Order: sequence, then C-alpha cells, then structure tokens
Amino acid sequence: MLDIGRCPECNVPEPFYQGHEWLNNGDIVQKADHRARMGIIECEALDPLFTNVGDIIGTSIYPLIINIAARGSKFYLDNLIPKEVKEMVQSKTMDLRPLAEPIFTMCHIMGFGQYDFLDYRYEKDPGDFARCNIYRPFSVPEVFGCYSGGVSAMVGGEHSVSYEEISPGLYEVVANGQSSRISSKKKCVSITIATKMETSSSSDAAPAVAQRLSPATIGTWLRAS
Repeated sequence: MLDIGRCPECNVPEPFYQGHEWLNNGDIVQKADHRARMGIIECEALDPLFTNVGDIIGTSIYPLIINIAARGSKFYLDNLIPKEVKEMVQSKTMDLRPLAEPIFTMCHIMGFGQYDFLDYRYEKDPGDFARCNIYRPFSVPEVFGCYSGGVSAMVGGEHSVSYEEISPGLYEVVANGQSSRISSKKKCVSITIATKMETSSSSDAAPAVAQRLSPATIGTWLRAS
C-alpha cells in the first residue's frame, strides 16, 4: 500500500487533488494548464478493442496508439516538470532515479499500473535507454506510450518503445534512443509539476531536488505557481 496522504472528505490521493481542478462543467483539468484534461473511463475493453480494429483493417494499430499516447504524455508532463529540473537532468547534474520515483507514484495512483524503475543510460546518443517494469498497465499501448512520452518530456526527442511480457501482467519496457520505431519482443494478448525552483548548475542541488520530488512532498510540488 502506498503511503500517500488523502483528502479528508473524499479520500482521493493528495497528489491527484492538489494537481488538478474540477470545473463547474464536470471537467477535471490540470491546475497548471487547463488544456490538459483528465478522463475516467472503463479500461478493460480498450486493448481488445484496439486488437479487433487491427484485425479488421489488417494491421495492428498499437504503434499508432503508442505514438498518440506518447505525445499526449509529453504535453502533460511538459507543464509539470520545471525547466530547471530538466536542465539538471540534461546536463547530468541530477540523476534520473529521484525524479522517476514521484512520477511513477503519480502514475500508480492514477491507475496506470505499478512501476519499478530498473536502469538507464543517458549519454545523448542512439544507445541511450530507460528501462522499467510495469505491472498490470490499464492498456498496453497507452501506458507504454505514456512512458515514452515521459522520457521525451525529460530529455527531448521522440523515443521508440520495446517491451516484453515477462510474466502474466508484468512487462519489461524500454524507451530507447530517439527514433520512431515501436517493437514488441512478445505478442501481447490483450499523464504537473509547476513551481518556482532555484536554478543551480551544481551537482549539490540534486539531493535537494530529490527531496522535493519524494512521494512525501510530491503533493506540494504539484501545485501550480
């Protein structure tokens, strides 16, 4: 069970209600940018639907879904992750792991699945990758596209996704160097952070930023400035 604060009235996880607003027309939008909207849907039929459409037209639409989800995820996270944090990651003065933890926590409470960050390489060349395990994604192509989009929001570019179901419901997912290729090793059956932060080019800033990004403080960090 995640140790996350909850709203005392409705029991919604704290990072979610602090990062979003409910409008009087029923829309749920990102506080930092009302163009980024949330949707609550029944997801069990999504992947069978995507598969059936592919069967009808004679080609899988998974690559299309992945690319659409990746661009939507990038848009959502671009508004959340402060520019200063991106600059520290891209200049390699901040490790990616402390940033991945609160983002993965947010994905978990939003129903995207359970994430476990494994490893990554970031040398700004085609050999770069970011690897994680995702357990019970609500939709294989949508969640994997969102993962690719998250990497894009952090380091730029568009990234291919490869994945393998290593046990029932558990996938190893890799966002690879900048590309547009989507691949699967095994056939599958079946989205801010806006706040003012002090700019620093010193690697000493990474622990402080990591603390602000910890699950205990993510709710505060999600508030729009």
